[in-house]
Amino acid sequence: MDEREVTTRKSFPTQPHPHGTLFALGLNYADHASELEFKPPEEPLVFLKAPNTLTGDNQTSVRPNNIEYMHYEAELVVVIGKQARNVSEADAMDYVAGY
Repeated sequence: MDEREVTTRKSFPTQPHPHGTLFALGLNYADHASELEFKPPEEPLVFLKAPNTLTGDNQTSVRPNNIEYMHYEAELVVVIGKQARNVSEADAMDYVAGY
């Protein structure tokens, strides 16, 4: 992969619209998969997360008292700002509302 400069357009300190869909890719880093002793998937592992699972920029993540173990990790989120389909790589950033 070639290196590219990333600039921040907008920070989202609060949660997005509560009816938004959060798509996530699981085990997309080989070293993280091996750390968890999981075999990396042959195809992308896509799953959905409820909107209330997102913690925004500079917000506190709270572990409920009845939880003994909580696996945590940081994720980079790209917010798509308008409907898109079959967008070329050259035009892709025109659809990004923020990170």
